[in-house]
Amino acid sequence: NNHIPRLYIPFEHPKESKSPSLIAMSLTHGSVTTLVRTKEPNPAFQPIIQVINVKPVGSNNPPDRFRVVLSDGDHYVQGMLASQLNYLVTDGSVQENS
Repeated sequence: NNHIPRLYIPFEHPKESKSPSLIAMSLTHGSVTTLVRTKEPNPAFQPIIQVINVKPVGSNNPPDRFRVVLSDGDHYVQGMLASQLNYLVTDGSVQENS
C-alpha cells in the first residue's frame, strides 16, 4: 500500500495574500534517499519536499549562499543552495516550513 499521509502547510504567497491560507500537500516519501543516492540528474523526478530550515551563510548582505534543510517526511538532508538560486529565498518563494 502506497498510502501517503497528508501534510498541512500554512502558505502565504508573498505577492498575493496578506493572510495565510491552508493548503494540503503530499510529500514524496523516500525522495530524500533518492536525491542523495542518485548520481545523474533526472529532470522527470520532481518530488514534493518540505523546507525545514533556511539560514544565510557568510557575512555579506545579501548573503552569498543559503544552507537549507529539506525533508520528505521520513528523512531530512541539509545542503547549500546553488548561488544562482538565491533569488528563490530573497523573493520569498523558498521559506522555512514551506
